[in-house]
Amino acid sequence: MGKDSDRVGREGVHGVALLTVGELGWKFREQFESDWGIDAIIEVADDDQPTGRLIALQIKSGDVRLSHLRSGGRWTMYGEKRHLMHWLEYPIPVLIVLYDPARRTAYWQHVNDRTAEWTPNGFKLDVPEVQRLDVSSRETLRAVAE
Repeated sequence: MGKDSDRVGREGVHGVALLTVGELGWKFREQFESDWGIDAIIEVADDDQPTGRLIALQIKSGDVRLSHLRSGGRWTMYGEKRHLMHWLEYPIPVLIVLYDPARRTAYWQHVNDRTAEWTPNGFKLDVPEVQRLDVSSRETLRAVAE
């Protein structure tokens, strides 16, 4: 990973942390160990009290990832089969989060059998532009955690 790539990745993790804490009012725990595709864990909080309901995040950051918005308002992410298998078997729900550092916004998709599609070389997953990581998604994300 090059210097610029590392900077963009760190910016994504920190940006998503600020949105999680500031917009949702939830807890954010970065994963510092080698994690094979999980960058952070968020915990639903009610009035700043942790609830024990968790969601794992795989964070992708940078203008390049967000430059190809398809008609219909979706970005398509492609990945390796081994990552999808890992996320589908994970003991807590997993979200793919796309972070836009220029706008300081993030968009998410829950990884599951309905949202991920197997391809000959791996998988693809659409991340809708309407699923912003902000207060508008709080109740939907709370339901994902339950």
